[in-house]
Amino acid sequence: MALGQTSQPQAIQFHGELTLQNIRGTWHASAREGSFVVLWDGGKNKCWAYLHQFDPLSQDILINHCRRRVAYQKHDHSKMDWVA
Repeated sequence: MALGQTSQPQAIQFHGELTLQNIRGTWHASAREGSFVVLWDGGKNKCWAYLHQFDPLSQDILINHCRRRVAYQKHDHSKMDWVA
């Protein structure tokens, strides 16, 4: 390692079938080489796994979180929404 450079944490890819219990801390969705992936903070290392590696219930939950996030981002927050 050259002088002045810091070591970057290694990204760990999880394998096998996963559930939401495998995700620790905050997570976000991303696209890696055209595939949907889930990334999360695993403490010392960043962790990631492909969406298809999660069990069906976890896949549904992750996708619904992403769907709500997109809907929230598209909402015009300058307009007041009143519910009668």
